[in-house]
Amino acid sequence: MKLDKSRRQRIIVLTVVAFVLLAIIFILVALDWNDVRQLVGEANWGSTLVALLFTAISYLCLSYSFVTVNRVFGIGMTWRELFEIGIASTTLANVTGFGGAAAYSLRIAVMQRQGKPSGNILAASIFHTYLYIVTLLGLLPLGLIYLIVNHQLGEGVATGLRFATVMLILVIIIATAIVFVRPIRSVVLRILNRLWHLFRHQSSISFLNDFDATLTLGAAKIRSHPLALALPLGSMLANLVFTLVSLWFCFAAIGNQLGFGTLMVGFVIGIVAGNLSMVPGGLGVQEASMAGMYALFGVPFTQAVLASVLFRVVYDFIPFLLSLAMYRRLLRRRS
Repeated sequence: MKLDKSRRQRIIVLTVVAFVLLAIIFILVALDWNDVRQLVGEANWGSTLVALLFTAISYLCLSYSFVTVNRVFGIGMTWRELFEIGIASTTLANVTGFGGAAAYSLRIAVMQRQGKPSGNILAASIFHTYLYIVTLLGLLPLGLIYLIVNHQLGEGVATGLRFATVMLILVIIIATAIVFVRPIRSVVLRILNRLWHLFRHQSSISFLNDFDATLTLGAAKIRSHPLALALPLGSMLANLVFTLVSLWFCFAAIGNQLGFGTLMVGFVIGIVAGNLSMVPGGLGVQEASMAGMYALFGVPFTQAVLASVLFRVVYDFIPFLLSLAMYRRLLRRRS
């Protein structure tokens, strides 16, 4: 017997929630118990609370950018509805990873109830993700310049950072071309449709047409009115700045105060490595990458690991657990 749509959506979300809770248990078990005890015993919990405050502000900024992007792309929902969807889906994306697939699924499940085509929803979400990537990777050159000016980097480290910078710039160029150059996007979409047909034996052309039309409309609005990007881009940048401040206070909580460039480069490399890994939510990969980068810059490795884990708890796990109350309300909402 087939499940009705609403019940199927609830099962999907409950499955994701169960997976996330298992992931939290896994990372706690995987951590060395002595490190956990050290974190609990030596942490400055006042700094941790400040980190939580800036985490909350960063999520508000990111959700506001989600609202403004959807407005640019013609998604006609109330400010409050879009804001709640933005917060709930962002916390879900941060703990599950997979390129935000779980977050996109949640957005489509909720927003389709309001009569919004899934292609339109996905186009706005992908553009929002594009803005995040561009803003995040755009911070890396600033951090590298700061490090080159203020630190003596080994030749191997400097070469690795230069290579990473070039590769990340290529990612930005390719993503920009797909978003704003329709012939290139059409080729990519045709390839995706063929792959979908190959594996699922059905065409996704209608969905891709909605996606393409919405992305074309949004890109055209931005080209004709560049200031339309000011609000989403400004709030996205504010989100990253407040995230970095939250990370700084996580390091301060375990007794280390990092410089601007060191903090930024370790953060960007850790986030990118976690997202590119095949591990759910980048669990372990993000922390190891961050800790390794900070250790290269002279931070004691144990402190770097503890601060990275504390940041994961403060920025990912706690907001997700607090946002659980939103999921049932969002899925119960009718058009």
